[in-house]
Amino acid sequence: MSKRMIQKQPEPSESEEEEEEDEEEEVDPTEKIQGLPLEQRHRVYGLMALVKETRELQRKKRERIAEIEREFLAKMQPLFEQRRQIISGEHEPSAEEVARGEKPAESKIEEIPSDEEEDTKRKKEEQPKKKGVQVVAPSDVDEASELQAAASRGWWHPGLLAHRHEEQ
Repeated sequence: MSKRMIQKQPEPSESEEEEEEDEEEEVDPTEKIQGLPLEQRHRVYGLMALVKETRELQRKKRERIAEIEREFLAKMQPLFEQRRQIISGEHEPSAEEVARGEKPAESKIEEIPSDEEEDTKRKKEEQPKKKGVQVVAPSDVDEASELQAAASRGWWHPGLLAHRHEEQ
């Protein structure tokens, strides 16, 4: 025999072996459930009942939504027909229809201030209000010049000077 005739087939790799095992290993859920302890089986069956009820409610919800859509489609059909007639020029809108389209609906939406805006507003309200007066302590030089200016304007009074010196 020649070497060509005795060719070995390549051995399957590890990943191929795992795939073959996965294919062979199909798990039957009922067998798995039957293998559980009684308490766990009761839980599984209870959960399965909830899943069935949920699916039934979802089916009913879809049916109800479809029913509502059909109902409103029937109500909107005349509007769609009027729109088609206006677009094609078969119908000219009346003055009332035009007026309804021109008037914008009044919005009753109020703008809600952000938290930052509210904080800023609150801080401003809490701060004491400042008056437009600046208090400056007069110096001796300024005091003398003030008195001279007051005297020249006729505002000087002999008690004014004495009163100022008593405060200091």
